[in-house]
Amino acid sequence: MARQISDDLEEAYKFVINRITALAALEEGEEGKDERKIDAFHERFKDLATEKLVTYYDAAIWRQGALTPSPGTMYITEHYICFDEGGAAHIGATSINMKEISKISKETTLGLTSNSIKVVMVDDSALWFVLLKRDAAFEVLDKLWQQSIDRLHKKLDPEAQGRSPGAQTSKAQLDQLKRSEEFRAQFRVPDELVQEFGCSFWPNNDVLVSGTCYLSDNFLCFQASGVALKFVLAWKNIASLEKRGLVLGIVQNAIQAVTKDGRDFFFVFPRRRDETFAEFERLWTSRLQYAKRQEERFMAIPNREGWKLDKNRTESAEYQQREASIKAAWDHYFDQHGFGSSMIVGEDFDNLVKETAVPDCYRGFLWAFTSGALRKLEANPGYYQDVLEKSKEKPVTEAMNEIDKDVTRSMPGHPFFQQKESLQALRNILVAYSERSPHIGYCQAMNIVAAALLLYMSEEETFWTLATLAEEISPDYYSKQLLGSIVDQKIFGELVHKYQPEIETHLQEVSLPLEIVSLAWFMCYFIDYIPWQATLRVMDNLLHTGTHVLFQVGLAFLHLHKADILQEHDAEGVTLVMKTKPVDSVELLETAFIRYGHLELRKITHMRNQQRFKKLQDIEKASVQALISSVRKKWPRLKEEEVLHMHDRWEALNGGSGLRKEDLALLLRELLPHFSISAVTESEAAESMHPVSNPPAPVSLPAYQTQSPIQPQYQPQPQPQLQPQPQVQPQPQYNPYYAAPSAPPMQTNSAYAYAPNAYRQSSYPPQLNPYIYNPVVSAQYPPPAPYTYSFDGRTVTINSSQMAAPSGSGYYLFYPPRQTTALQQNYNQYAPPVMTGVPAIPSAPIHHNTLAPPTHRLTNAATASSGTSSPTRSPSPSRRGTESPLSTSTNVPASSALDDEIIELIFKHYSKGSSGAHLIAFDSFAEIIAMSYRGSLEDQFLFAFKIVKNTDNATKEEFYHILRVMYRLGYDGETPLSRNMPKLKGFVGVIWDQLSHLGSGPVDYDTLHTLVIKKGLLEDFWTQLYVL
Repeated sequence: MARQISDDLEEAYKFVINRITALAALEEGEEGKDERKIDAFHERFKDLATEKLVTYYDAAIWRQGALTPSPGTMYITEHYICFDEGGAAHIGATSINMKEISKISKETTLGLTSNSIKVVMVDDSALWFVLLKRDAAFEVLDKLWQQSIDRLHKKLDPEAQGRSPGAQTSKAQLDQLKRSEEFRAQFRVPDELVQEFGCSFWPNNDVLVSGTCYLSDNFLCFQASGVALKFVLAWKNIASLEKRGLVLGIVQNAIQAVTKDGRDFFFVFPRRRDETFAEFERLWTSRLQYAKRQEERFMAIPNREGWKLDKNRTESAEYQQREASIKAAWDHYFDQHGFGSSMIVGEDFDNLVKETAVPDCYRGFLWAFTSGALRKLEANPGYYQDVLEKSKEKPVTEAMNEIDKDVTRSMPGHPFFQQKESLQALRNILVAYSERSPHIGYCQAMNIVAAALLLYMSEEETFWTLATLAEEISPDYYSKQLLGSIVDQKIFGELVHKYQPEIETHLQEVSLPLEIVSLAWFMCYFIDYIPWQATLRVMDNLLHTGTHVLFQVGLAFLHLHKADILQEHDAEGVTLVMKTKPVDSVELLETAFIRYGHLELRKITHMRNQQRFKKLQDIEKASVQALISSVRKKWPRLKEEEVLHMHDRWEALNGGSGLRKEDLALLLRELLPHFSISAVTESEAAESMHPVSNPPAPVSLPAYQTQSPIQPQYQPQPQPQLQPQPQVQPQPQYNPYYAAPSAPPMQTNSAYAYAPNAYRQSSYPPQLNPYIYNPVVSAQYPPPAPYTYSFDGRTVTINSSQMAAPSGSGYYLFYPPRQTTALQQNYNQYAPPVMTGVPAIPSAPIHHNTLAPPTHRLTNAATASSGTSSPTRSPSPSRRGTESPLSTSTNVPASSALDDEIIELIFKHYSKGSSGAHLIAFDSFAEIIAMSYRGSLEDQFLFAFKIVKNTDNATKEEFYHILRVMYRLGYDGETPLSRNMPKLKGFVGVIWDQLSHLGSGPVDYDTLHTLVIKKGLLEDFWTQLYVL
């Protein structure tokens, strides 16, 4: 049976692959090749309308538990992996956010063909994408995923080192980024790639070697094809450039470069030699002039060769014999390939570093050469001296104080660091680097590493090698969060679990966490933890090949100490064994490079990506929780789910780095539903609406005979708590007391007297506004005025001015004043007062002033495979009872002119002080929502006052503008402001009349606040606006 299932799977697999192959023959790979594919993407994934489509591939998706993969199209955007199986609308459409991916790897499907990519999500679910151009697709996905991780890191630590992520959003840009990264890694240069040419190199009048010539601002590089041969020439080290026609009757169309040390380099170009020479000459001339100016300013700092002062080591016969043998091997290599910056790296170079070792006399040069520090020095002449001088002009920093404490503790037993000049040189290096990288400053262990380097290098070379270690070879090892070190400790723990499980178990039994011991190994590169000769060999290989050497040596160290570790029964004993038990240098390195040599840098890098993502996610969760707690502590009126939703939307825009003005506008119109309703300017609204004094004809209703006598006196009586009711469908009979549900749901402009949710003249359907209090129906003759009744624990008086005109059937409507206390509580707890003798009015649900709840894209692999998954967001009820604006992230209604003006004011006020691009931080955005939409009348007054004026006083015109802002942000969005402009101006006039004793100048905030807030004038005026 099992064999039958296996055969079926294999047949199905072959069938799908054949089908994909046929499709791929027609179209494969890049955006723009087939417009149908692009149109299909935008049609199927409408909620990703703002996403940049990078590329697409014909592929198949294989979900966990599925018998066979499903063919379709794989789309890759800047932030998402999408797959369309080609079903009906929203069926068979899957989208995965890059930041929800914890692992991407190449896989072999059914053990037959290496043509699938496995994507693992943070919840450990997995998908497989089967496609022919697996490697090309994987490179794109891996790069975009790395950018997603970098964005997360940059968001959590804005000062984090590294290149700015997220700038590459097209296939061409990603390809260019890949070429530049490969160029920098291949030649260990700090430059971006400028140009590349196919050419041949003529070494030592020998056979022509074909390859590629790469040009950057500071370097001319060559890489041979098919053989291990490469070199780098710094433009500033070239003495002359010439075009050569025929050389020795062999070579023609050549360019000859002569270095300052007299070496000749011939480059042969079969085509376009003259154009290439012009580019050579341009770059050479510009860098030569710059380097000359810098070298005239600063004198080169000599290498003091401190390693020679350790006489006990250097004068031993064993040492001298070993060094002579190693030096002879390197001298032979230099005779063949040259010495210095322009040395050719051939096939024997790696073996010399790893197996033969490096002699002390050449160690400083080779450390700078192999690490790339020499290239940084050549590209930045005088930089170290400039940075050092700047640091001396600044006040003493915390980093400098820490450096001063640690300098004298750096290898104190070595004779070199018992000299005052050596300690000052070490201090200069550490202070200069803290000036170069203030986000790192100084971290303990950097002094130990810098001291070891300084024994073999000059100050300037040591500075650049330390920078290379901290920024490229082992990035984030010395950052304030120690992210790189923590990630590598997680990886080392996984490797110990795999290769040394007995040691792992024993350390757990004695309550000794592995990282307590191994963290210092990695941060100090085993300096002072293994014999000095072994330490130097570790540094040789670390600077040449990368940090995977640390894992190899760490595992070898545990392996050689395994028996002694297992014999100890407490943490102190285990620690003492690791510190004092001698280890043979040769045996340690042989164990590391042979037993654990398979742990290459590529494998470690892949593990780092996964662990780094997990750690950043943990940091992000803690950071978000702390931020939300801080916001809720300051603004308790905001619910936790509301703040979470606000943060999700804030983070989705501009990568979570802050809101731009257009982002602020989008979020305000999404989160504040009433802020999106007005789609016309005030003047247009005024022309399209009836004036208040001339209401439209009321609803014509059939005569109604009350079933109980109407009493001349009206007494309030309690009404049971209202529950939200579903929308009522049209009925054949009308209810004169509540016409809105009985009328067709979209009936407009005809509910002046009877529709309690649209009692003002409105061009919008009644159900759009369930927020405002319902009116109370009176008898067929005017009730006595003023009328007094009790509501919400206070006495309320209804004046005749608060009563609506009689309807065509003779009925009156009046409205209870808006209760400020009710604004802070759930409106469902309150009901409008009911008149004695008048049937109760069925009330529409009154929603609490609440932001739209959080929504997330949920993709269920199981349901998707059955054809029922959807990439769309789930609708959620909004403040106005309609579908939430967040249910469709596009097509947000256009704003009014006043809305745009308010957004401009808010952004101008809250983006002040933001670094660089003037962005609004999340806590500021939360304050905007809490004080405007969710704020009390006092909060809204203060908020509007701040964004309009941002001073302690306001003129009459400014006060009017403040009221306009409050009107739009905190209260009404359905009625155009033009309807109430005369009333607003009239209210401002009344206020200024009462302040006439202050003259016509500006009035301070406290005076206005006392009058309009504390004395309740603004609350009463606001109530009148809603009544009328």
